[in-house]
Amino acid sequence: MPEKVKECAQRNPGLKLALIEEPVRRGKVHALNKALRYAAGDIVVVTDVDATRPSSNMLSNVISWFNDPAVGAATCFKVPLVRA
Repeated sequence: MPEKVKECAQRNPGLKLALIEEPVRRGKVHALNKALRYAAGDIVVVTDVDATRPSSNMLSNVISWFNDPAVGAATCFKVPLVRA
């Protein structure tokens, strides 16, 4: 996976992208806590590998909620694409 991050950084030189590598895997919570120490923006978006591919306007939709000063966090819920 680090190769994919490095390829993305090379293809997008203007993108602020950091690869944080650990010698030992300690789980997702540890990884998120470490990564959040490096976050410099006002809004942090976290997704999972098994998430549905986001729509092209997903970030603008999420960010729009933060125009309301009463909003401090936003989340979403799983919507099935196909009913079983």
